[in-house]
Amino acid sequence: MKQFYSLALTFLMAFCAISFTACDNEEEGTGNGDTAISIADGQVTISFGSASAQLYYAYDAEWQTGHQVVSGTVLDNLTDGATFVVNISDNAPSDLQEILGDYIYEILATWQFETPDAISVGSELNIDKSHWNNGTYDNAGYFCTDCEGSVKVRSIQGNDITLSFQNFKFNYISNFRVGNSSYTDVVVNGDIKFTYQAE
Repeated sequence: MKQFYSLALTFLMAFCAISFTACDNEEEGTGNGDTAISIADGQVTISFGSASAQLYYAYDAEWQTGHQVVSGTVLDNLTDGATFVVNISDNAPSDLQEILGDYIYEILATWQFETPDAISVGSELNIDKSHWNNGTYDNAGYFCTDCEGSVKVRSIQGNDITLSFQNFKFNYISNFRVGNSSYTDVVVNGDIKFTYQAE
């Protein structure tokens, strides 16, 4: 009987050691399906029309070399300049939930914009097209070309480019009607870090 208790005590101690190790890994977030929180690619304040500016977060911010222009009726893919795409959400990193290793957040809109300019630290970029897609038919395929305000290259680190927006303004179709659509201004302030995405 003594032997049985000794064996049971050994198993109990081994189980406790494994349990404590598992708890330690979960708290530290070692990347094995743990609960480490994803970090946003930046945060910006955005105002829509005459509404007050609100804080939003940038996720999955990526950039690619080149951009597109329409020459007559032909769409040309140019190797100069760059195209930037980012998802905008009102979910802070602390609000995100982990499901099967992916972080889920509600997308307010996917924002794409393009510049024909070369990218260098400190330069101010001319944005010749901006597209705000909030998932509605109204603004599908609509690229605004009347962009205002400042977009500066704050830093370049490896494949990452951080852009700083100061009163950057454009518009999108908020209510589509043939020949009489309504437009809403979008004004962005803040910094977003974009990571290079190979084609």
